[in-house]
Amino acid sequence: MTDTTLQLAVERFRAISKANICLDEITVLAGVNASGKSTLAHLFHSLINLNAVYPTSLEKYFWDKLSRMIDAVEELKWQIDHPGEIRSSIARYNEHIFQPQLHVKSFETLLQEFDRFQAESLDLCQSRTSSDDVRRAYSAFVRELKSDFESAFKDLEQPDPAQIKALISTKVREVLEEYVEARTSRSYAAFLHGDSRSRFLLLENGKISLAEGGSVVYATDFGSSDVMVTSPLKPLYGVTRSVYIESPWMSMPIVREGGLLDLHDGFPALKRAGRESEESLFSVLSGRLESVEKKMDALDRIFAVATSDFKWMYRRNDGKSFDLEACATGIRSLAILNAYYQWGILDSKTLLIVDEPEAHLHPQWIVEYAKILVKLVKKLNVRLLITTHSPYMIRALRNVSAAELTQSKIAFYLAEQDKDYQFSYRATGTDIAPIFKAFNVALDEIASYQED
Repeated sequence: MTDTTLQLAVERFRAISKANICLDEITVLAGVNASGKSTLAHLFHSLINLNAVYPTSLEKYFWDKLSRMIDAVEELKWQIDHPGEIRSSIARYNEHIFQPQLHVKSFETLLQEFDRFQAESLDLCQSRTSSDDVRRAYSAFVRELKSDFESAFKDLEQPDPAQIKALISTKVREVLEEYVEARTSRSYAAFLHGDSRSRFLLLENGKISLAEGGSVVYATDFGSSDVMVTSPLKPLYGVTRSVYIESPWMSMPIVREGGLLDLHDGFPALKRAGRESEESLFSVLSGRLESVEKKMDALDRIFAVATSDFKWMYRRNDGKSFDLEACATGIRSLAILNAYYQWGILDSKTLLIVDEPEAHLHPQWIVEYAKILVKLVKKLNVRLLITTHSPYMIRALRNVSAAELTQSKIAFYLAEQDKDYQFSYRATGTDIAPIFKAFNVALDEIASYQED
């Protein structure tokens, strides 16, 4: 069986001096505030999802580079076909005469299609130079090209259509060659690091490496030479998508393009991995712990439905419905999980990241939430990454895992301070004693205020 274990190694990045995190079925990052827990979580999230969207995002990146030249030729063709008319900006935006599908067509086919496309305009323009409308349209076309591509066209005072066609074909060939190379090697660092979604990979210093089954998937190193070295981005075979739940007070994901879209992370909508379920998550999760079963029965009617204006609603057991945005934090926390479940997104290919789930929750709700997370792993084979500084959450995750799974399926990491603002992460396995020892500093501080 292929080993698909994910391992993230980080050095000298932000608050992290050194971390080597190996994802288990449940992985828990514990530590004080500002110790780099969320940074590690975001790195996992960004690398997994960038890997998934790399082919389509790469195509969009290069299409944007091509479109400036294509738009200019389209405008010229339209002016020739509609002399004296003014095309609205909306029509200009929506009308695309030439639409290359970069990923399914060969390099030579794309060049031939583009040459035929621009020939329709430039050859027609050359044959109708007696028309005032065509001459005006062509002059505007040349001015636009000179403005956008000064370096390529600066030496041509009054280029004729044949010269223009040759220059544009050369520029298009350069872009397409660059795209084919990037698609083949998967190492287009300029795109990867220029993408707003990879902001956590924009190193000012440091070293990051993600490996699957011991094989490096992505690595980047910004060393003393001030040169960033980036490895090719290889495909993932185990976990192929990441869901990041940062806070129940963040907006719920919205329904778009047949999936759920998180407005905050910039990635495309997560598509259904399986069939959409009308069944509540909490009626599916069951287990040996009687208290959990009772809680699930009580939550069976909590569900999220998208109305026509994409509002998420919570329906209470008495039949009354409420806008989820106005509901209690605990309800929202559970509804977010339920939404991803009902849309068929939580499965063995998913890494579910929950950043400090204990925030705003009563201690009893923290324990119940931990039970639900463990049951997600057991029933749906989801991989789980939790960041926390709650002793309730840590003990609940460890004890429920021991009852529902085995302790060997959970791994704890503790952030320990090396020097000011810098932390290393120590793997403690299933042993939570070092974590509680670190947390006891707060209790000692409280005790220092007791009266003699």
